[in-house]
Amino acid sequence: MIKTACFYFLLLFYALGVSAQKNSLSDSIYNPNIKTVLFQGRDAEEPYPKIRLGSDDMLELHFDELGTEAKNYQFTVVHCNYNWKPSGLLPNQYIDGLNSDFINVYNNSFNTYINYIHYENSFPNFNMKPIISGNYLLKVYEDGDEEKLVLTKRFYVVDYSAKIDAVLRRATLARHMYTSHEIDFNVNISALQSFIPRNDFRVTLRQNNRWDNAKYNIEPQFVLEKELQYNYEEENVFKAFNEFRVFDTRNVRFGGQSLYKNYLSDSSVYHAVLYAEKDRSELPHRYYIDLNGHYIIQNLDGQNDDLESDYVWVHFYMLSTYEMEQDVYVFGALSNWKLKPEFKMEYNKEKHWYHTKVLLKQGFYNYVFAAEKNGKPDLEELEGSYYETENDYEIIVYQRSMVLNADVIVGYKLINSLRGEKDEE
Repeated sequence: MIKTACFYFLLLFYALGVSAQKNSLSDSIYNPNIKTVLFQGRDAEEPYPKIRLGSDDMLELHFDELGTEAKNYQFTVVHCNYNWKPSGLLPNQYIDGLNSDFINVYNNSFNTYINYIHYENSFPNFNMKPIISGNYLLKVYEDGDEEKLVLTKRFYVVDYSAKIDAVLRRATLARHMYTSHEIDFNVNISALQSFIPRNDFRVTLRQNNRWDNAKYNIEPQFVLEKELQYNYEEENVFKAFNEFRVFDTRNVRFGGQSLYKNYLSDSSVYHAVLYAEKDRSELPHRYYIDLNGHYIIQNLDGQNDDLESDYVWVHFYMLSTYEMEQDVYVFGALSNWKLKPEFKMEYNKEKHWYHTKVLLKQGFYNYVFAAEKNGKPDLEELEGSYYETENDYEIIVYQRSMVLNADVIVGYKLINSLRGEKDEE
């Protein structure tokens, strides 16, 4: 009787956990057969999920499902406040057109050992267009049932009414000076109406398109008439970490960067074995061009990157003379910026290395090794942190709309630690 009760309790606990996960408004994948989810503009080297309100900007959704059976997928979008909780607005208050639409473009892979169906769609489209700015969540679901979620992706619609003047520099305080970046900025709100600016505006800062270490609800340090000033020495500081490690599987027959060897297994699946990497936390910083944690899908042997790129078992190795107390993961956009179980590495006491293998589509990838600390990724433990590192940072300014009783985005700036401002109205 006790065992039966325990079983049902655990079953209920699991069900509640899955339900809570599906109700979370985050970038998530709920079907293990769904792979390589990308939702970004056409420029793959700047994969920031944003569009300008009232413009012709467009985001493209791409994802694969392993297998050969096509599914009936639809999508909808939900408006959210600055903290990614539903704003409570009705769809007709933020969308012009239909509340949902079908994903009608899909094709079977060809010239690949692993079969999959590639789905794609664009937003906004003829049937759905946003009419207000703000945070949005894209929800893809099956058979017309929003409870049968397949994936969710965050994006934002930007209005550039507020003007941002930003400077990205080496951190001011001595304890951060060699490891961190500081973002000082002012927000000009002269084009906006506000009775209490300190309460009406909120700012979110992001590093390299990550949400896991974003800084939310930063208040202005000073309010001078129509200008909000953010010149902190702690609240706007990010660990700079290190340049991302890279590997290239665009050519599975002849190899690529960081690949020790490629081979086709007896089960007709490609394997790409990477060179064993070292802990970089005590090594001098070395600059090289990377994608700031992202990846680009490409196949050098085919004509169609989306349909002819095969899936490859990529083997990751990290040398270590001892087993760490923390769990170690492969981390980056390839893991959806999460510590996912399939990216967890296992320690081999005889070989003195950590290892894991992950099924990834052919392309050019960035990644790092992350140690788990209090359930969160700790990049500094294995990668170090150096102020010389090149990173992208986003400044997102929200205003509480008195008319809508919801948060809208009124300012945006993308800035790079080496190249300065990258985004202008």
